[in-house]
Amino acid sequence: MTVDEREPGAADPSGGTPALIAGLLLPYVAVGAGWTWLHSGVAALVFYQAGIVLLAGTKLPARLKGLGRGAGGRLVWAFAPLVLLVALAFLRILPQLLVPGLDPAAWLESYGLTGGRLLYVAVAFGIVHPFLEEVHYQPLRGRAPVLAHVSYAAYHGMVLWGCFRDWVVGLTVLSLVGTSVLFHVFERGRFGPRLSLAVHAMADMLVAGVALHWAGWI
Repeated sequence: MTVDEREPGAADPSGGTPALIAGLLLPYVAVGAGWTWLHSGVAALVFYQAGIVLLAGTKLPARLKGLGRGAGGRLVWAFAPLVLLVALAFLRILPQLLVPGLDPAAWLESYGLTGGRLLYVAVAFGIVHPFLEEVHYQPLRGRAPVLAHVSYAAYHGMVLWGCFRDWVVGLTVLSLVGTSVLFHVFERGRFGPRLSLAVHAMADMLVAGVALHWAGWI
């Protein structure tokens, strides 16, 4: 049995400690260089996604195929109406969660997210990113669950800081730790990686939709 034919959620021992460290730190390097240093949303996303592809190497096709394992995808239709209601409620309270006086469209523009670049990020983040990030984090959750949960959650705070109130950023990071734990449970059970991917995709599409809404596109 090869590494990529292992049971969902099983530890992937390939690559050793350096590969594990590189995987855990990748989003921080990408966001630090692209978002914080270059002040570019496009650069941050490209750096992150390119890093995922490079670290996965020849295992990428098998890992992408492995995301379809499990019965969890059937629950998407049950979750979809709930996600829609949450999204509508979220949009109503969103202004109260932002830093007082912040213009979200101007905030997006400060990171170069306008016009075609915003559309590119919305599509790449909302559609492509869930697949790549699950390919990246599922092996990490199998090898070092606690570190992977923290790694998955905390880098989001780097992006949200300065846009949302501090308590919202903190609560979001904590909720993402819980989300990563839940994904790990899915992956190790009968629902498999498919349900993790489905939930992740719905969340990322919601984020992409909020960005387009802020920019006045929808």
